[in-house]
Amino acid sequence: MKNIKRWVITKVPRWEEFKSFFQLKFVIYLITWFTLIPIIVNLLSKAPKELKLTFAKPELIIPMSLPFSWEIMWFSSLSFFIAYILYILAIPKFVRKYNNYKDYEKYGHSPRNLVYQAVDIANTKKFIERMCEKKFITTSDTIPDDDNNPSVTKEQTIYYWKFKDITYKFGMPILNESDVTESEKEIFWEIFGRFSEKFLLVRILIIILLILSLLLFGYVLIHHIQSGYEYAMENI
Repeated sequence: MKNIKRWVITKVPRWEEFKSFFQLKFVIYLITWFTLIPIIVNLLSKAPKELKLTFAKPELIIPMSLPFSWEIMWFSSLSFFIAYILYILAIPKFVRKYNNYKDYEKYGHSPRNLVYQAVDIANTKKFIERMCEKKFITTSDTIPDDDNNPSVTKEQTIYYWKFKDITYKFGMPILNESDVTESEKEIFWEIFGRFSEKFLLVRILIIILLILSLLLFGYVLIHHIQSGYEYAMENI
Protein backbone atom coordinates (compact mmCIF):
# COMPACT_ATOMS: atom_id res chain seq x y z
CA MET A 1 0.00 0.00 0.00
CA LYS A 2 2.85 2.37 0.83
CA ASN A 3 4.43 1.67 -2.55
CA ILE A 4 1.17 2.56 -4.31
CA LYS A 5 0.87 5.79 -2.33
CA ARG A 6 4.50 6.68 -3.07
CA TRP A 7 3.91 5.97 -6.78
CA VAL A 8 0.81 8.21 -6.81
CA ILE A 9 2.66 11.02 -5.03
CA THR A 10 5.53 10.93 -7.53
CA LYS A 11 3.35 10.62 -10.64
CA VAL A 12 0.59 13.16 -9.96
CA PRO A 13 1.66 16.61 -11.26
CA ARG A 14 2.53 19.21 -8.65
CA TRP A 15 0.93 22.63 -8.53
CA GLU A 16 3.70 24.39 -10.48
CA GLU A 17 3.20 21.89 -13.32
CA PHE A 18 -0.53 22.62 -13.40
CA LYS A 19 0.32 26.32 -13.35
CA SER A 20 2.48 25.98 -16.48
CA PHE A 21 -0.22 23.87 -18.15
CA PHE A 22 -3.12 26.24 -17.50
CA GLN A 23 -1.13 29.18 -18.84
CA LEU A 24 -1.07 27.62 -22.32
CA LYS A 25 -3.12 29.35 -25.01
CA PHE A 26 -5.38 26.43 -25.80
CA VAL A 27 -6.93 26.86 -22.33
CA ILE A 28 -8.77 29.85 -23.79
CA TYR A 29 -9.95 27.68 -26.68
CA LEU A 30 -11.56 25.06 -24.45
CA ILE A 31 -13.15 27.59 -22.12
CA THR A 32 -14.45 29.48 -25.18
CA TRP A 33 -16.01 26.25 -26.45
CA PHE A 34 -17.66 25.73 -23.07
CA THR A 35 -19.28 29.15 -23.45
CA LEU A 36 -20.16 29.08 -27.15
CA ILE A 37 -21.47 25.54 -27.73
CA PRO A 38 -24.88 26.05 -26.02
CA ILE A 39 -25.34 29.26 -28.05
CA ILE A 40 -24.38 27.57 -31.33
CA VAL A 41 -26.66 24.59 -30.65
CA ASN A 42 -29.59 26.87 -29.82
CA LEU A 43 -29.13 28.76 -33.09
CA LEU A 44 -28.77 25.61 -35.19
CA SER A 45 -31.83 23.99 -33.59
CA LYS A 46 -33.98 26.64 -35.28
CA ALA A 47 -32.19 26.47 -38.63
CA PRO A 48 -33.00 24.09 -41.51
CA LYS A 49 -30.86 20.96 -41.82
CA GLU A 50 -29.55 22.13 -45.19
CA LEU A 51 -28.97 25.48 -46.86
CA LYS A 52 -29.40 25.47 -50.64
CA LEU A 53 -27.58 28.09 -52.71
CA THR A 54 -29.65 28.08 -55.88
CA PHE A 55 -27.66 30.88 -57.52
CA ALA A 56 -24.61 28.62 -57.69
CA LYS A 57 -24.08 26.36 -60.68
CA PRO A 58 -24.28 23.54 -59.89
CA GLU A 59 -26.56 24.09 -56.93
CA LEU A 60 -24.58 24.11 -53.68
CA ILE A 61 -25.97 22.44 -50.57
CA ILE A 62 -24.45 23.43 -47.24
CA PRO A 63 -25.26 21.17 -44.25
CA MET A 64 -26.24 23.25 -41.20
CA SER A 65 -25.65 20.52 -38.63
CA LEU A 66 -22.39 20.27 -36.71
CA PRO A 67 -19.96 17.64 -38.05
CA PHE A 68 -19.52 16.24 -34.53
CA SER A 69 -21.50 15.54 -31.38
CA TRP A 70 -21.85 18.88 -29.61
CA GLU A 71 -22.88 17.06 -26.41
CA ILE A 72 -19.53 15.27 -26.23
CA MET A 73 -17.65 18.47 -27.04
CA TRP A 74 -19.59 20.26 -24.33
CA PHE A 75 -18.76 17.59 -21.75
CA SER A 76 -15.11 17.79 -22.81
CA SER A 77 -15.12 21.54 -22.25
CA LEU A 78 -17.08 21.14 -19.02
CA SER A 79 -14.54 18.65 -17.62
CA PHE A 80 -11.74 21.04 -18.48
CA PHE A 81 -13.62 23.99 -17.02
CA ILE A 82 -14.22 22.20 -13.70
CA ALA A 83 -10.54 21.20 -13.56
CA TYR A 84 -9.58 24.82 -14.16
CA ILE A 85 -11.92 26.09 -11.41
CA LEU A 86 -10.47 23.54 -8.96
CA TYR A 87 -6.99 24.70 -9.92
CA ILE A 88 -7.90 28.37 -9.34
CA LEU A 89 -9.50 27.64 -5.96
CA ALA A 90 -6.94 25.18 -4.58
CA ILE A 91 -3.51 26.27 -5.84
CA PRO A 92 -1.51 27.51 -2.82
CA LYS A 93 -0.98 31.27 -2.81
CA PHE A 94 2.79 30.86 -2.54
CA VAL A 95 2.96 28.84 -5.78
CA ARG A 96 0.48 31.13 -7.52
CA LYS A 97 2.49 34.22 -6.65
CA TYR A 98 6.02 33.02 -7.42
CA ASN A 99 7.30 31.00 -10.36
CA ASN A 100 10.84 30.82 -9.05
CA TYR A 101 13.31 32.44 -6.66
CA LYS A 102 13.93 35.36 -9.05
CA ASP A 103 10.24 36.25 -8.81
CA TYR A 104 10.50 36.13 -5.05
CA GLU A 105 13.60 38.35 -5.07
CA LYS A 106 11.83 41.02 -7.12
CA TYR A 107 9.45 41.69 -4.23
CA GLY A 108 12.39 42.65 -2.02
CA HIS A 109 11.18 40.61 0.94
CA SER A 110 13.09 40.60 4.19
CA PRO A 111 14.70 37.22 4.99
CA ARG A 112 12.29 37.12 7.95
CA ASN A 113 9.39 36.68 5.52
CA LEU A 114 10.38 33.06 4.90
CA VAL A 115 9.57 32.23 8.52
CA TYR A 116 5.97 33.40 8.07
CA GLN A 117 5.69 31.52 4.78
CA ALA A 118 6.88 28.31 6.45
CA VAL A 119 4.19 28.29 9.16
CA ASP A 120 1.55 26.54 7.03
CA ILE A 121 3.85 23.70 5.98
CA ALA A 122 6.03 23.43 9.09
CA ASN A 123 4.29 20.23 10.21
CA THR A 124 5.15 18.48 6.96
CA LYS A 125 7.43 15.53 7.64
CA LYS A 126 9.41 16.07 4.46
CA PHE A 127 9.94 19.75 5.26
CA ILE A 128 11.30 18.97 8.72
CA GLU A 129 13.58 16.18 7.49
CA ARG A 130 15.09 18.21 4.66
CA MET A 131 15.45 21.42 6.66
CA CYS A 132 17.09 19.52 9.54
CA GLU A 133 19.43 17.79 7.11
CA LYS A 134 20.47 21.17 5.70
CA LYS A 135 20.73 22.56 9.26
CA PHE A 136 18.23 25.34 8.61
CA ILE A 137 16.07 24.21 11.55
CA THR A 138 17.08 22.69 14.88
CA THR A 139 15.40 21.02 17.83
CA SER A 140 14.75 23.17 20.87
CA ASP A 141 13.70 22.94 24.51
CA THR A 142 11.62 26.11 24.21
CA ILE A 143 7.88 25.60 24.62
CA PRO A 144 5.99 27.00 21.59
CA ASP A 145 3.46 29.78 22.23
CA ASP A 146 -0.21 28.84 22.15
CA ASP A 147 -0.92 31.34 19.38
CA ASN A 148 1.42 29.41 17.06
CA ASN A 149 2.87 32.62 15.60
CA PRO A 150 6.51 33.53 14.93
CA SER A 151 8.18 35.77 17.50
CA VAL A 152 10.28 38.78 16.52
CA THR A 153 13.61 39.63 18.13
CA LYS A 154 16.26 42.14 17.15
CA GLU A 155 18.40 39.52 15.43
CA GLN A 156 15.80 37.13 14.01
CA THR A 157 12.19 36.22 13.50
CA ILE A 158 11.83 32.80 15.12
CA TYR A 159 9.15 30.15 14.86
CA TYR A 160 8.83 27.33 17.41
CA TRP A 161 6.44 24.45 16.78
CA LYS A 162 5.87 20.88 17.87
CA PHE A 163 5.80 17.84 15.62
CA LYS A 164 5.47 14.36 17.13
CA ASP A 165 6.35 15.68 20.60
CA ILE A 166 9.55 17.32 19.39
CA THR A 167 9.93 21.11 19.37
CA TYR A 168 11.64 22.62 16.33
CA LYS A 169 13.09 26.09 15.81
CA PHE A 170 13.37 27.99 12.55
CA GLY A 171 14.86 31.48 12.55
CA MET A 172 15.66 34.01 9.84
CA PRO A 173 17.91 35.62 8.87
CA ILE A 174 20.46 32.89 9.46
CA LEU A 175 23.15 34.16 11.80
CA ASN A 176 26.88 33.74 11.16
CA GLU A 177 26.23 32.66 7.59
CA SER A 178 28.75 33.66 4.92
CA ASP A 179 26.41 33.20 1.93
CA VAL A 180 23.02 34.39 3.15
CA THR A 181 21.50 34.66 -0.36
CA GLU A 182 22.26 31.03 -1.19
CA SER A 183 20.69 29.90 2.09
CA GLU A 184 17.56 31.96 1.41
CA LYS A 185 17.34 30.43 -2.05
CA GLU A 186 17.59 26.90 -0.62
CA ILE A 187 14.91 27.64 1.98
CA PHE A 188 12.66 29.25 -0.65
CA TRP A 189 12.73 26.10 -2.77
CA GLU A 190 12.05 23.88 0.25
CA ILE A 191 8.96 25.96 1.10
CA PHE A 192 7.92 26.14 -2.55
CA GLY A 193 8.25 22.38 -2.94
CA ARG A 194 6.13 21.58 0.10
CA PHE A 195 3.38 24.00 -0.97
CA SER A 196 3.43 22.52 -4.47
CA GLU A 197 2.80 19.04 -3.01
CA LYS A 198 -0.27 20.08 -1.00
CA PHE A 199 -3.84 18.85 -1.62
CA LEU A 200 -2.99 15.56 -3.30
CA LEU A 201 -6.63 14.48 -3.69
CA VAL A 202 -7.53 17.74 -5.45
CA ARG A 203 -4.58 17.32 -7.81
CA ILE A 204 -5.68 13.74 -8.55
CA LEU A 205 -9.20 14.96 -9.33
CA ILE A 206 -7.84 17.67 -11.63
CA ILE A 207 -5.72 15.20 -13.60
CA ILE A 208 -8.71 12.80 -13.92
CA LEU A 209 -10.88 15.63 -15.27
CA LEU A 210 -8.16 16.70 -17.71
CA ILE A 211 -7.70 13.14 -18.98
CA LEU A 212 -11.49 12.80 -19.41
CA SER A 213 -11.57 16.10 -21.28
CA LEU A 214 -8.72 14.98 -23.54
CA LEU A 215 -10.35 11.62 -24.32
CA LEU A 216 -13.68 13.25 -25.20
CA PHE A 217 -11.95 15.91 -27.28
CA GLY A 218 -9.94 13.20 -29.05
CA TYR A 219 -13.14 11.33 -29.90
CA VAL A 220 -14.72 14.50 -31.32
CA LEU A 221 -11.57 15.31 -33.30
CA ILE A 222 -11.42 11.83 -34.86
CA HIS A 223 -15.13 12.00 -35.70
CA HIS A 224 -14.64 15.47 -37.22
CA ILE A 225 -11.76 14.25 -39.42
CA GLN A 226 -13.79 11.21 -40.46
CA SER A 227 -16.80 13.37 -41.39
CA GLY A 228 -14.59 15.70 -43.42
CA TYR A 229 -13.00 12.78 -45.23
CA GLU A 230 -16.38 11.19 -46.07
CA TYR A 231 -17.75 14.52 -47.31
CA ALA A 232 -14.68 15.06 -49.46
CA MET A 233 -14.89 11.56 -50.96
CA GLU A 234 -18.58 12.00 -51.79
CA ASN A 235 -17.93 15.25 -53.64
CA ILE A 236 -14.79 14.34 -55.58
